[in-house]
Amino acid sequence: MKNFKIVLKVITPLIILLTLIAAISIYSLFILQKRHIVYSAQKKFENINYQIEKEIQENVKQIQGLINLVLHDEKIIKEFQNQDRERLLSLSSPIYEDLEEKYHITHFYFHNLDKKNFLRVHNPKVHSDLIKRVTLEKAKEKSFGGIESGIYHNPILRVVTPLRFEREIIGYIEIGKEFDVFTKELSNATDGEIIFTLDNNPNGSLTIESTIKNLNEEFQQLLLQKKPLTHSYINNNGIDYYVSNQPFYDISKKQIGTIYVAYDVSIEIDFLYELVIKTTIIIALLLLFLFSYYYKCLKDVECNLNKAYNKVQKISITDELSTLYNKRHFNQNSQKQIKRAERHKNYISFIIIDIDNFKKYNDTYGHLKGDKVIEKVGKTIKATFQREDDYCYRIGGEEFAVICESSKENEAVELAHKLKENIKNLDIKHKRNESYNKITVSIGISFEKATIDSSIDDLYNKADEALYFSKGNGRNRVALFDSLT
Repeated sequence: MKNFKIVLKVITPLIILLTLIAAISIYSLFILQKRHIVYSAQKKFENINYQIEKEIQENVKQIQGLINLVLHDEKIIKEFQNQDRERLLSLSSPIYEDLEEKYHITHFYFHNLDKKNFLRVHNPKVHSDLIKRVTLEKAKEKSFGGIESGIYHNPILRVVTPLRFEREIIGYIEIGKEFDVFTKELSNATDGEIIFTLDNNPNGSLTIESTIKNLNEEFQQLLLQKKPLTHSYINNNGIDYYVSNQPFYDISKKQIGTIYVAYDVSIEIDFLYELVIKTTIIIALLLLFLFSYYYKCLKDVECNLNKAYNKVQKISITDELSTLYNKRHFNQNSQKQIKRAERHKNYISFIIIDIDNFKKYNDTYGHLKGDKVIEKVGKTIKATFQREDDYCYRIGGEEFAVICESSKENEAVELAHKLKENIKNLDIKHKRNESYNKITVSIGISFEKATIDSSIDDLYNKADEALYFSKGNGRNRVALFDSLT
């Protein structure tokens, strides 16, 4: 019996025809998409100079705005005019920390009129050196900013503004950010990866600042050659880039390095190969592939966002003057200490320390010396209460608190008496502290076996009542609440 193989006769040429059409279509799409990728990269490269200049100017304006905010602080201007480096550092350090956290500022200077540095807030140990920079030279009458190398030959975006007092220039204030911070911002602005190579490294090596992590050997060799690049293709650890470069100049038009812009075209390249797959596999499999691909991409993005969202910034919990914990940490931590003592079945003690006649001391000797007293008393409290479960706080102007956990009920009392004597032995003159003529403290103590009903407010009130008793009975004494009743 003759078998007619119509299916094969019809299907075979049809498959061949469709395969040829598909191959031609895929090849045509491949060429068109390839040209589109190159064209898109070219358009981005054409705008890179504009983007770099725009990003620099926007950063300069932002930094100038930050400087203007600093200049509104009359205390800073006063301390700079008085050439009080320590006081100026105390006032400007919190500002620098805030600027570093919110705006990625890495440099904060005060310069004298003779161009000698008076204070590096970001590095206070180094000062009094002569600053020879174009940004400072051109800021004689008004603000001036741009990219300029530092003493370590690292490029920094700097803005310098005259510091005036009663319309007379008394010095200069300078704020800047490291180039690695700037490259990240430029990367976001250009929608590409930024690689900066520093040509004038003193030791002759090539310094590379890159937003691409883990440059492979091929990429590093490309950078070492320092050749002009125009839309060069390179694969780095599985990611496809088109790379172009150009010289990079500082504010004085001196070339300080080469800037490379690398555009990630991995998605576009992958799309080309996906087109081939779409014509050779079942649509369902293709959809599954696309679903899996984009699901993976979104999961990566979600993971990164969660990490960024969950990353919290550490806040300061230390009082700057006394170096003890501050009132905020007291409010957050004190009840936790009671709960911990309850779990350990220990005693919890609350000690309030108040400097006797401190207001009279400030009125007599001035607030600067008063600050020194706060500092010395704080150090003495910390030195006296050194145990792991001793927490020392400054909770008011001249008022301090110590919360102790101990297995014995009288340990805190013994330490309080020791503290009273230690502070008295500091022998700080105070002629208006009657009967003693030196700095002394009055102390109130309350303690109890920690239970679920123990509260910080109750301990505080009892200790405060004991402190009131100490104050009313001659000062320079320790009073225990339980002894009052």
